[in-house]
Amino acid sequence: MRGRRLPLAALGAMAALAVLAGVVPARGADAIDRLLRRSGLEAQLAAAPDEVRAVLLERVAGESDPGRVRDVLEVARRAFSPARLRASVRRDLGRLDGPTRAAALAFLSSRSGARVTRAEVTAAGGQAAARQEGSAETLARSLPAERQRLLERLELAAAEAERRIELDERLSAAVVEGVRRARPELAPPPAARADGGLPVAAGLVETYRRAAVVDAAWVYREVPDADLERYVEFVESGPGRRFQAAVAAAVLAALEEAARTFGELLAGERSA
Repeated sequence: MRGRRLPLAALGAMAALAVLAGVVPARGADAIDRLLRRSGLEAQLAAAPDEVRAVLLERVAGESDPGRVRDVLEVARRAFSPARLRASVRRDLGRLDGPTRAAALAFLSSRSGARVTRAEVTAAGGQAAARQEGSAETLARSLPAERQRLLERLELAAAEAERRIELDERLSAAVVEGVRRARPELAPPPAARADGGLPVAAGLVETYRRAAVVDAAWVYREVPDADLERYVEFVESGPGRRFQAAVAAAVLAALEEAARTFGELLAGERSA
């Protein structure tokens, strides 16, 4: 499943029944470790500091003090430590129920699962992301109708737009919270919505939804329709939705804590 550049794969609900029949389910910690490896999450969490670095370099492009830039990047490297991210995600995924865990492992052990995961891990790389910038829109506009429908089904079932908005909101709020931990004298952040988030502009979900479909067109460009269909079917199923939700929540919690640490360390060092 794709949780904003940290995706996972899953399998078709009907195909899962046949696959599971020949699979001996892993249990406990071993099953979680297998999930991390076979989903590609482990590799993607290891690459998270590089993605954060790339984003920060864009934001500080006009900074004239190279020493300050180095300080920010070093704080980010420490806050978004792959070992800490992995430990957090692994702990939260340990709460998955047995049937959901078994269904995920069954797909990740299949040929379709391997293809989807390989595509996601490849797309998460820095060079691939750079190539995507100028190619994804062109690719999305030229998709056959059936492929377009598959990608739209995937986006809706995975609630990718809503998850991306939540990720953006909560990471921004976490950085602010971290800063205020180190600098409590600073002014409080803007008022939030009643549900805890920041106000969402009209049409923002649709904008994110379109972006998610374009992104998926690029990520899965080499995945055959049959494999993509199995992936979509699983995401639409009960086990798939539970697995998707568990992964998204685990990744978000890990990144949120890292963002909070980043804000606290950065504010603390600048006030020293």
